[in-house]
Parts: sequence; C-alpha cells; structure tokens
Amino acid sequence: MEIQNLAFFQNRDTTKTEVQVYGTPYHCAQAELIERYKKLSLEDFLEQEARHGIGNYAIVDFNHLTTRVITSTAYCGGYFYEDSTGVRVGTTLKSVLPEKPIFDEFGLCFFLTPHPKTAFSQMPLSTVFKNVYRIPPASVFEFSEGVKTTSYLYLSYSRRTALPVSFEDALWEVAQKMSDSFKDKNIKPILFFSGGADCLVLYLALAHLMGKDNIRVITMQTLGKRSKSNGHERAVPVARNCGMKIEILPDNSLTSPNVAKLVASMMSKDMIGSVSPHLALEDCDANVPIIHGQNMDAVALNTMDAIQFNLEKGYLTDAILPKVSEKTELKQYKAFINNLVNTAEFLSETEFQKTSAKSFAKQFGGIPDPEPGGKGIIRGLLTSQYPNVLPYPKRPASHCKMLDAANREVELYKDFVNEIDLVGQRTADVARFCTYSAIASKRLTTFSISSGSRPELLAMSGPITSYFIGKNKSMLEASQPKREIYDFIKKMTGKNYSELVVQNSEDRILLDELDISVRNEDKLLTDYSADLKVDKLKILDCIEDERIKSNITKLFQEKMGKAPGFERQVLNLELLLKNTI
Repeated sequence: MEIQNLAFFQNRDTTKTEVQVYGTPYHCAQAELIERYKKLSLEDFLEQEARHGIGNYAIVDFNHLTTRVITSTAYCGGYFYEDSTGVRVGTTLKSVLPEKPIFDEFGLCFFLTPHPKTAFSQMPLSTVFKNVYRIPPASVFEFSEGVKTTSYLYLSYSRRTALPVSFEDALWEVAQKMSDSFKDKNIKPILFFSGGADCLVLYLALAHLMGKDNIRVITMQTLGKRSKSNGHERAVPVARNCGMKIEILPDNSLTSPNVAKLVASMMSKDMIGSVSPHLALEDCDANVPIIHGQNMDAVALNTMDAIQFNLEKGYLTDAILPKVSEKTELKQYKAFINNLVNTAEFLSETEFQKTSAKSFAKQFGGIPDPEPGGKGIIRGLLTSQYPNVLPYPKRPASHCKMLDAANREVELYKDFVNEIDLVGQRTADVARFCTYSAIASKRLTTFSISSGSRPELLAMSGPITSYFIGKNKSMLEASQPKREIYDFIKKMTGKNYSELVVQNSEDRILLDELDISVRNEDKLLTDYSADLKVDKLKILDCIEDERIKSNITKLFQEKMGKAPGFERQVLNLELLLKNTI
C-alpha cells in the first residue's frame, strides 16, 4: 500500500504529456478522477473537488511546457524551489532543496522557539528556507518553462454547489465513501482512538456502515499517568460503553529502536511530527489506512477552546451547567472570551477589535497588532493564530523585523486566496485551514510507516471542510464549540459523551495495571546524539547573518540536553541537511 509522493523537475525543455494522480482518492478511483478532470472545465472540476474530494492525493497535468498541480483538500502539502535552472516540485522538502540551502533567519528563530505561540513555522506559503515555498492542500499551481506562473486556493469553489446541511450530513457522506472503498478493496482499516469525541464520531459512522468487527481500533497509553484529557483513561470506558474492542499500545512504544529508526528516516526527508502516536504502529503488523480524528477541532472550531471537563455542556449557561468551583468557572470565562474572538460578530466589528486588542493580546500571550481590523486580522491569524494579536518577538528577531516578515506573508497570502476568503467568518476559517490544519496534516501524513500504513485525516475532506469553513460562529458556538459533534454521539449511542467516559470498577482495574509500565529512554535522541553537537551543527552553516548565527549558537548552548522537544526540532533540521550540504 506504499503511496508514491509527488516529485518532478521542470525546465524550458520539459515536454512530458500525461495526467497522473499521486496518492489515494476515496470518493472515486484514480482512473475516474482523471477522466473527470479531462471531461469537465477546470472550474467545474475544482467545484466537485472542493465539495466532494476525500483522500490525500495530488493531480498533476503534464501538458507540454505547462504543468498544473491540483492538491486535494486533505493533501499533506508539498513544496517548490525555483532558480535559474528550473523549478523543483515535490511532496517532501528534501526533494526540492538546493545544494546549499539558506535559512530565512527570522523564520528559523521562530521555528526554534520552544512551543511557540507564533505560527511563523506554520506559514501557509513560506518555509524556514529562502526561496522554498509551500504547496498547500486545496490549491492549484501552474508552472511554465521552469517558472511558477499561477497559484490559488480553490476552497471557495464549494460554495457554487449545494453544501452539506449539517455536520451529520457531511460525516455520513465521508463515511459512506470510505466504507465503500474499504469493502471494495477488502480492507480492515485501523482507527487510532484517543477516547475523544472526534475519533469517536468517525468510529460510530464507519462501524454503522461496515460493522464493528471490520475496524481495528488501537489506542495508546498516555505517558503512564492518569489524565483527564484524551488517552487510554477515556478510551477504555468509551470502548466498553460502545461495545468497541480496542488494542492498547504501551506508553513506551514511541521509544523503541524500530520507531527511532523510522522517525530518523522521515526526518531526513521532511519536517515531521516526531511524537505522533501512530508511529508506534511501526512495531505492529499493519498495511492499511489509519483513520485519525486529528484536525477535527482545527477545521470545526477554528481556534475556539473546547474545555475537556466541560464536554457537551455549554459555558456559563445556568440552565444546563451544574454548580462548579470558582477555579472552573474562571477557566470557562477565559475560554468563552477566547472563543468570542473568532465569532462572526467580533470579526466584523473593527472598533471593538481596536478597543479590545490590548486585552486579548495579554490573555493570549502576545502583543496587540498596531493596525486592528482588516490587515491586523490576517496578520494575527498568520503569526499567532489569533486575530489582531502578534507573538512576542524572540531573540534575535525584533518587533520591526517580525512585522516586516508578517507583512510579506500577508501579501503572499492575499494573492493566493480568493477575495471571499478575506471577508467575514471565512477570514479566520481559511487562515486556520491554510496554517495550523495544513501543517498538522503535513507533519502527520507525509509518510507511511514501513508496513505501508498511512494516516488519513478525514476532517480535511471536502464534505467536512465545505460545511464548517465560512459557517458563521455565533455566541452559541462560543459557548458550545463542539455542539454538533456531541449531538451526533448522543444520537448514535443514546448517551451523552460525558456519560460514556465514566469509568466502572472493571475499567479501573485494567487502568491500574497499565499504569505500572515505565517509559524507556528516548532512543531517537540517544542514537543520534552525535548529530546534536553544537560545534558541528550544519544548521549554522546555512545562516548568512553572523549576528543571527551567534545568537542561534547561544540558544543551542542553553537548550541542548535540557529540552527534548527542542532537541527533536534541531535533529529534524540536522538530518534533513545531512546529505544536502
């Protein structure tokens, strides 16, 4: 089931002529997709893809000296690099990097900020390398005679046809197509189950159509400790209540030698999510799609907070909310205020944005944009994920440089998206799709594991994105961000989700046994420690500005050996550059 990733080089002499699909569409066969593309006008084809496309794939039309790339709404994302010799296009970063890549110093500074609020490392079109650009999902790129000539996002084309009337309607469309595909190919897919509502709705829909025994459900022990968040603590009672058979992987699965080797191999080709739970399947016998609930929040909620302990209950709604502690009530107020920033009302009131930008910046951990409304909304969404909020500049970047970099990206972005994507609720939703959603998908789904299994993020499918993106979010959504998702669970199970997660005595016995496990050392950082010596880092060779290089060196000296997450980011860049320079 190994899926071929996109890669080609085009120059003035390229004369290849064919249409090819890279990846796996689930709403139709590859041959049928190609036939539709040839038969329909481009606009009609994009309309169908935006509304009905399901799967991680790209269509490439090699038409003499012009090459057109169309990516699906769930495509994991690619890159291109253009120079005097031509243009390199590929799914993986390694396939397009020049012999001597040079960092965008500002982008590198923010990328190396531990757990950054900023999304600069998640910019929709730029990367941390100069002259290397992204090819996002749901986009059209055209290259002629070795030069990029056209690029645009086609998400808004779905508005030309009838949209799903509800989340349930969109979910059933996706589940039916996936189920038909699995049955035709005699595939028993894996559902990676965290116990959360997002993966549960996928299970309930697929199990209804395919039967429970035709889905393999796997969950992963959450760091060997009790957690009120998603993980085995929730997966076990939910599985029992839903009659679901689950396999539980130990919490040290991600530290096995096989997984460490797999992760290093992926890092040598692209920027990846190195601690994604599905990587633990490297030690399992699996050669089937891995269904993920990942990104449902990003697509359905934008940046709205769905507090774990609230579940389907609304915030600040006395009619349905039981008495809570003062601490809990404060958390709900904070979440509610946070969510208001992404409602249609807030996004349309420039004066309100101006008067509240300072307060919101303080709450979200940033600084107020100097120009709220219009440009400030986009600039904030691309850099901090919040309208009109800029991240704190980290050394050696200054506030002015941050604004310059953000403005460059804003201009690229405005040229890339449709005018309708810069108005009202779509402003926030499309920006979220092109940044957080696209990069999360990119880091999780670029590669299959050795057996051929590869995640499919169904939240990124045409039916679900076309329903949620641009849908006005009001005070109701701010108070109950996942209302439709929880309603579907209750309809299918007869119980509220909050009832499904309640543990009984049998659950607690099983969970106590699981908690005995001990985490192993991080094999990845241990096995590749030689690549993390500060005085030998190849990253430094790709920085032109000596002041930036000096400050980055100091940052490495402070963090190396003390911050595993930071070290994994550095290792990813080092392995990517290892055979390049």
